[in-house]
Amino acid sequence: MTVLTAVLFDLDGVLIDACNWHRIAFTEAVESFTQWTLSEAKHDKDYNGLPTKVKLAMLVERGIVRKEDVEGISKLKQEKTMKLIEKNAVEDPKKIEMIHWLQNEGISMACVTNSVRASTMDMLERIGLRKYMEAIITNEDIKVGKPSPEGYLLAMDKLGADPNRTVIVEDSEKGLMAAYASEARHVIKVANAKSVNKKLLKDLIE
Repeated sequence: MTVLTAVLFDLDGVLIDACNWHRIAFTEAVESFTQWTLSEAKHDKDYNGLPTKVKLAMLVERGIVRKEDVEGISKLKQEKTMKLIEKNAVEDPKKIEMIHWLQNEGISMACVTNSVRASTMDMLERIGLRKYMEAIITNEDIKVGKPSPEGYLLAMDKLGADPNRTVIVEDSEKGLMAAYASEARHVIKVANAKSVNKKLLKDLIE
């Protein structure tokens, strides 16, 4: 008997280990404009999982980034991200197996991310998963990104999914806060994308 009818996936750190690409692109872009270096530990503690615009607003408030440089940094960060995606994003056979199995079980799928639409679509296309997502929610589709649950609530609405029969797969603290606030019945925390496979979801669905 199928307990679940919908699975909502975060993107970075869940469907693909791209968190590091975003961090590198962001820190390099900021450093290009400010000569200030954001350490990996500091990024992971305070900024991981947040949209670029939120990260930059935090740095403006701290006096590290000038308001007039925000647009330029955002553009440079996106350019660097797209290059890293082009260089590194490849299909994972275990993800494809999982997605095909979910599809055969009649499970609806969506991707909910704090990333912008261009990089999200490119990444999903390159890893072979874009065509299987019945809804793709980016930070351009909502007013407030994670840790707000708005993206997950919108995805459930688009899928016509019952929260009691929905599972969310997340890795970051901000993403988990959004997942729990959405009131989806099941939230699975993973360490990274390597943990996301058919076995992870099998017990919940069968």
